[in-house]
Amino acid sequence: MLGGNGSRKIVVNFQLEGTPYTVEKIIGSGAYGAVGLATDSRNQKSVAIKKIARAFAALTLIKRTLREIRILRELRHDNIVSVIDMFSAEGFQDRDIYLVMDLMETDLHQIIHSTQKLTEQHNQYFLYQILRGLKFIHSVGIVHRDIKPSNLLVNGNCLLKIADFGMARSIEQCIREEGSIMTQYVSTRWYRAPELLFSLLDYDTKVDMWSAGCIFAEMIMRRQLFPGRDAAMQIKMIVCYLGSPDAEVMERISSDLVKAWIEKCGTRPPLPWTTILPKATLKAADLIDKMMQVAPWKRCSAEDALAHTYLDLYHDLENEPVGSTKVQFDADAIEQLDPGLLKDSLLSEAVYFQRLREHCGKQPVTGYLQINKGGECLKIFKIGRKNKSEVNIETELTKEPPVGRFELTFRTSCGVISEVGKCCENIVEVGTKSRPNQISNFEAWFWPEGKADLLKLIKENKSTMKCADDTNQVCNTTLNEIMCS
Repeated sequence: MLGGNGSRKIVVNFQLEGTPYTVEKIIGSGAYGAVGLATDSRNQKSVAIKKIARAFAALTLIKRTLREIRILRELRHDNIVSVIDMFSAEGFQDRDIYLVMDLMETDLHQIIHSTQKLTEQHNQYFLYQILRGLKFIHSVGIVHRDIKPSNLLVNGNCLLKIADFGMARSIEQCIREEGSIMTQYVSTRWYRAPELLFSLLDYDTKVDMWSAGCIFAEMIMRRQLFPGRDAAMQIKMIVCYLGSPDAEVMERISSDLVKAWIEKCGTRPPLPWTTILPKATLKAADLIDKMMQVAPWKRCSAEDALAHTYLDLYHDLENEPVGSTKVQFDADAIEQLDPGLLKDSLLSEAVYFQRLREHCGKQPVTGYLQINKGGECLKIFKIGRKNKSEVNIETELTKEPPVGRFELTFRTSCGVISEVGKCCENIVEVGTKSRPNQISNFEAWFWPEGKADLLKLIKENKSTMKCADDTNQVCNTTLNEIMCS
């Protein structure tokens, strides 16, 4: 397969035998492999396939890929890229991993540094989507740690999705060892928060807010805000623009070397953001100021930023969801796995998606669909079979069926549960006035009619399950755990 621009051609071999995908062309390449535009023969939809060549050749690459897949399997949000499928194949020298993801035409880095005109409304809409995605990510206990323009994918309708969770951690794991300097890779330097550069003892979701602030400024300036050549220069630029850190920040810096770098800058007053960004409106400057406080405890959250007057055009609290549960993700456990177990763990993820793929298009189980919002039941529907691959709403119930049912969230990208979830697309009342078919801020539960249907779901799917009857012994577990127990 050939790809590339101009005279530069990239030769990439995609091993897609036995899958429903056909690569049409190469649309990108990087250090870890190539990305192809492909067609899914089951529905003729276009997708992006990311090939990670020789995925098992380096432990760092295995860990990064495993972290990303395990997190993205749990995240379902309009502004977060989805892993639709995954498979492995024998490559030239080692096994290759293929990730099937949402197709996005470009990224924010390409847009910012192009000749395309960016209006104030463009900046507002892109920033709004970044913050909306971060609000959800942070609500489930995850810190992205590598927010930068090239990791923000954009399509032709200006829809933005946050990608590349290979450096993500849970909030609980963002604790630092005293006296250590952040020399390992945590966010690209130009977007790295002061608490990382200054080697503070710990950090949290506010590192992503700093990165988002840098990107916001970059959209306005059409160039990077703090393009330091190294860590020392990065610190100097921040101090020269935003002023010397206060005493409380200095006390928390664990590295004498970092303290020396800061003191070498002398005592500096902060520059007004209207001076730093002369093209910024007063509202934009005020929001950037709140997002880029040097002291992380003074920096605003994604939720706070979304409510700022600069984003009044798009802000809609009912359409800015948070996660219902924390993502159970242990990056440290991945770090401690031996090489053999790491490879097995990554291959097991491919098996997970293979099982989902095998059950796509099978006849869905009949049952009930319940739409909740804020803990209140809005509607309940009886679900029936329309044909082999579709389901339909047969009846809207006037009262809730008895408790004791099994409830399954729509977490799979394919198969029985997601087929039932397609019914939601026709329920206008589920969405908001401006986005009638968007249900991301609603809970949608499905439960089957009988025990036989439940057992069928357990065998065919892996998804979170809970039960309304506290006496049932399989509550608060997962279908996979039941299937394997």
